[in-house]
Amino acid sequence: MSNRNERPRLCFDTVFKNLFIYNSDILEKMINDITSSNDYQIDNIVPGYEVEPYRYKGKTNKSDMLIKVNDNNYINIEVNYHHEKSVLYRNNLQLYRIFAQLIDAGMEDVDIAKYKICQLNFNTFRNENKKEIEKGIYVDEITGSKLNDMATIWNLDIARCYNILYNKNIKNLPKWVRWGALLYTELGNIEEIEKIIGGDLLTMEQKDKFMTRVKDINDDNRIVQEWMVEENNRLRELGIKQTAYEEGEEKGIKKGIKQGIEQGIEQGIETNQKNVILNMLKEKADYSFISKVTGKSTSYIKSIARML
Repeated sequence: MSNRNERPRLCFDTVFKNLFIYNSDILEKMINDITSSNDYQIDNIVPGYEVEPYRYKGKTNKSDMLIKVNDNNYINIEVNYHHEKSVLYRNNLQLYRIFAQLIDAGMEDVDIAKYKICQLNFNTFRNENKKEIEKGIYVDEITGSKLNDMATIWNLDIARCYNILYNKNIKNLPKWVRWGALLYTELGNIEEIEKIIGGDLLTMEQKDKFMTRVKDINDDNRIVQEWMVEENNRLRELGIKQTAYEEGEEKGIKKGIKQGIEQGIEQGIETNQKNVILNMLKEKADYSFISKVTGKSTSYIKSIARML
């Protein structure tokens, strides 16, 4: 069970939304610092944006936060707090489906090209390049056109950002590293949050407003209890898995369990990728785009297409 003195991190879904929906200017500052841009000026925030009729494991798949910058420019934010091997595949599919839903049916190519959408993933697990941040670029193998003219994907490893804080002078770190570390900081660690923000990440007015909101949420028992329920459920699931493993080991079938787990993981990933490919094919995505998203060959994708 979680200690009652523990608090969720700022990246926890409910905390994140309560912090930034009411402080859109601070959210805007964070986005521009992370993407090294000054182009994003928030027009509207849509928390829990639904893409119907897409459902995953019986649940409607929702974006954590969809931000409208202007008529044709959007940012989709996903906070991936618990690591799942397939989470980024689902995020990419979600991005594609949002893009497809935003544009009007029958729209001319020249008008579709005016749309831009940025996917900003806050992850607590390693990026493929092993660095704190990576920018996804998609190039169509047939036409040579860059999809990042229309869609850009950023992956920020907020756990790694937090871990390197204590190895370097905070003032010398890039601002996007400090934002990542801030999101991974526990809500109740007020002094640490203030230290990371310092005197330059936000204006004094923004900092006072942000810290007031942090303290209000920290005192909100409803939010803290919601996090404790989710955290306890997660720990309980881990405990069940560990107990099952230990019992199996005691019965002398450790090798069989290991092989079964490995086979189950491989089969689960393969099944999920097939489902992702099928969903993208249904949305009329081209083979080269699906190949880039899933890492599968076009010949494999074509074999899946025959299942439709």
